[in-house]
Amino acid sequence: AFRTKLGLVLVLAALLALGSPFLGKGPELERYFLVFIAWLVLDGLGATLRALFTAREELGTVAALRAVEKLLLLALFGLLFILPLGERRFLGLLILFPVASGGAFLLALVLAQRRGIRLFSGGGPGWRRILALSWPFAGSVIMANITLHSDRVLLSYLKDDAATGLYDAAN
Repeated sequence: AFRTKLGLVLVLAALLALGSPFLGKGPELERYFLVFIAWLVLDGLGATLRALFTAREELGTVAALRAVEKLLLLALFGLLFILPLGERRFLGLLILFPVASGGAFLLALVLAQRRGIRLFSGGGPGWRRILALSWPFAGSVIMANITLHSDRVLLSYLKDDAATGLYDAAN
């Protein structure tokens, strides 16, 4: 299942990255969008490993992974204000999120390996069976996201980015 998730996440990230120039939002927002894609990939994979530890009833490990991610984010946040980044500080702040998620994901990989959990071995259901069983859930998540975020997408084309940001912050 992990191999299937990894493959789907990488394909989705590639499609989003390839589609980012078509958003019509300018190079600065494209960079922010690419950072978001990196966070989406690393956070999604980390969530998969946390779910694996939850299924094994290792909730202490799940809590430790979340704590490591938040502490890493806090430490890097402090470092961000020490470095002389100037106008690039906001981009640096955004980059902290995928870096912290990536650190927690790498720790989860190490812990899984030390506990003898084989993520890339056979023996489980194949990717076709996983996709066949999960499409109703995936479809409902996609439709829920479209419903929840359609107002922001429409507003982003009717108003400028600042107005959309203010609307999103209020939500």
